[in-house]
Amino acid sequence: MVGCTAVAPIAALREEPAPESCAVEDERPLDAVQVSEIAVAAAWHADDTEAPRGCRATLAARGVRFDDASPSPTIVDPIKVAPLLGDVTFRHVHDPKPRWLWVDCRFALRLHAATDLLRARGVREVLHVGTYEPKCVGGGTPESRPGCTPSAHALGMAIDVVSLVTAHDDFVFERDFVKRGDATPTCETPRRGARDTFLKELVCALDGTFNVLLTPNWDDRHKTHVHLALHPTAKAWWANGVDPQLAPE
Repeated sequence: MVGCTAVAPIAALREEPAPESCAVEDERPLDAVQVSEIAVAAAWHADDTEAPRGCRATLAARGVRFDDASPSPTIVDPIKVAPLLGDVTFRHVHDPKPRWLWVDCRFALRLHAATDLLRARGVREVLHVGTYEPKCVGGGTPESRPGCTPSAHALGMAIDVVSLVTAHDDFVFERDFVKRGDATPTCETPRRGARDTFLKELVCALDGTFNVLLTPNWDDRHKTHVHLALHPTAKAWWANGVDPQLAPE
């Protein structure tokens, strides 16, 4: 159960007052791992980040090909999805041919929804470096760190995209995304040429389809890709959107 010492910092992040019964003895800011671990104890919000009810039926109604995936202790509804979603192919950068994606059903719905925006911008293929990966926020794995906060990848709720391919060109995050020189929010930074504009405007348009979007602006670990996630704790501690100051990975 989340106690007063946890509720007050979360309320501060939301710019909401802490409960009057809570006395905050230590007002030092929490680091990202501490905040994420507190948020896991908070109630999940009542949307498709929470309950998978009807998810598979919805996928089937949208014509998405999928099948059962191997069980995972961190994925609520594990499925494998055909790599062609909404006429957009998803392929691992090291695979010569696309393979099925191992994700949570709810994330498959968001990937399918994202293809509307991708197609509208001429994207035919998304090159990525992975979806499901059993790792914890702050490092380690659920096996090596029992009780840790699972990352969005461990939840089957994230994909790391390295480039986007259109009929006549490709757009590579490490090469074409121009990093900001100050703390200006990513979606408000000046664009530096057509390639940078294409990538930034697409990422910003996907805000809402995914609730955590981390670009090369966020830190050096993301200099090669954009992390697109549907993280169940993001709204619980008000750190969602494009390159938030703190974010659950």
